[in-house]
Amino acid sequence: MSTQGDRNIWMYDIGRGTMARVTVDGRNMAPAWTPDGLRLTFGSSIGGQENLVWQQLDGNGASERLTTSPQLHRAGSWSPDGRSLVFVGNDSNSRNLHDILTLEDGKVRGLMVTRFDEQYPDLSPDGHWLAYASDESGRNEVYVTPYPGLGRRELISVAGGHSPAWTRSGRELIYLDPIGPNDSSPYAVMTVSVTPGPTLVIGQPRKLFETTTGFATNVRGYDLAVDGSRLLMVQQRPREAVRPSEIVLVQNWFDELVRRVPPN
Repeated sequence: MSTQGDRNIWMYDIGRGTMARVTVDGRNMAPAWTPDGLRLTFGSSIGGQENLVWQQLDGNGASERLTTSPQLHRAGSWSPDGRSLVFVGNDSNSRNLHDILTLEDGKVRGLMVTRFDEQYPDLSPDGHWLAYASDESGRNEVYVTPYPGLGRRELISVAGGHSPAWTRSGRELIYLDPIGPNDSSPYAVMTVSVTPGPTLVIGQPRKLFETTTGFATNVRGYDLAVDGSRLLMVQQRPREAVRPSEIVLVQNWFDELVRRVPPN
């Protein structure tokens, strides 16, 4: 998890109810576990723009930079073998999906580099399918396409959606469907059955429940338990309205401006 106040990465022990700080310097956010559970991958401003770094969790190593780019990078999803990471590169025009082969040559290749926003990537447990969201239709929808060689994509959501997550079986996708006009509106947590094969057999989306979980950009802001029994989400707490303690009323301010800065 990352905290909004200091933008550092923390680990929360669910069983013990304790928190431990992982990062110390810079702005850090959007952590993703490596498949072996020994490292965290996250966006960090250490050394410049918020690019990708990873860090061992045994306390014996400092963070190691994985990407160097003027873009803002967010870690998305590791392949099951831990050799490939799909991440989001965000420039001034769009958000696109990229691949980094960290254990081979460390090179980055563009998976989907378009004028649209492709984000929220999640690889299936077998590593053969990539779920993601794209706004190509005019709104975010959830799609699935073969991976690593991208092929025909299949539409998963039917009325908008983003932030897909595969269950451990690889036969079900969870995603968020906004209920309302903006990001602060509630969300419906949707589930869709997906049967892999030469072509995907996709079921009809159905709603599990509604939530006011905090909206996260680029990468998913919630996660599933390993056994698929629970979803972990950050709920937004209602904020009390801040009452103004003082109001300053300035009259004839334009006359004062002319007096101080006479026209030429």
